[in-house]
Amino acid sequence: MAKKMIKFTDKNTGTSLEILVGSLGQHVYKLTKSVNEMNDAIRWCNHHEVGEKFDCEQYSLEIISVG
Repeated sequence: MAKKMIKFTDKNTGTSLEILVGSLGQHVYKLTKSVNEMNDAIRWCNHHEVGEKFDCEQYSLEIISVG
């Protein structure tokens, strides 16, 4: 299975991180305190391709590579 790199941006602090999808859950949960939101973000990443973006109130995601 290919590993996807995600650009995760915390809108509260303005910081961005480049992380693997496997690490995404902990970052989303830290912000939202919602297991459902965490699972939705991981599911979105697994079903979208490089260059696609997801934007919500607290964070944004962009798939930057698959390797």
